[in-house]
Amino acid sequence: MVGRESSRGVMDRFRSMPMARLAVPFGHTGADSLIGLPLLAAMVGTGLLVGWQPHRGLIPAVEAFLLMMLLRYALSWAGAYVGLLAKNEQTVAQLVPLFLPITMMSNAFVPTDGMPQWLRFLADWNPVSALTAAARDLFGNPGMSTSGHTAWPLTHPVAAVLLWAAALLAVFVPLALRAYLRTGQ
Repeated sequence: MVGRESSRGVMDRFRSMPMARLAVPFGHTGADSLIGLPLLAAMVGTGLLVGWQPHRGLIPAVEAFLLMMLLRYALSWAGAYVGLLAKNEQTVAQLVPLFLPITMMSNAFVPTDGMPQWLRFLADWNPVSALTAAARDLFGNPGMSTSGHTAWPLTHPVAAVLLWAAALLAVFVPLALRAYLRTGQ
């Protein structure tokens, strides 16, 4: 079991190195995004094995994958901030299940048509729903609801993902950087 002192020692070593102080959080979130590439490749490979294929061609498919990586990068800053607020690794591990509803409360698994109005509103404006709709659109795969109640993020999913990513980065990059700099004081 790693104690607070040993993990603090690693951070002290990073701080003593001749590099920009903010290189550590930027490096961490960048590395998290790079870790996502083999996971994305495994997901795509598995999908291709079971018969999935992008129907609109290579360029829209690459755009969909780039949107996935962008939102992952933006969300990694939220994770970095939460991790910096936590006192130890066990606390962070206990907080992880709190993020599961973000995925479950989206259109990734079920259409939002049958949801109660309040839940449908939350699901339609969920960044995961926007990403799911954008990927379905860019891949040319069916799955969009056409019931007429569709919210703006689902009718303009690419723009919604870009706005969600920008908003998440605008909020969590400064918060995470300030929290990281505060841990060194």
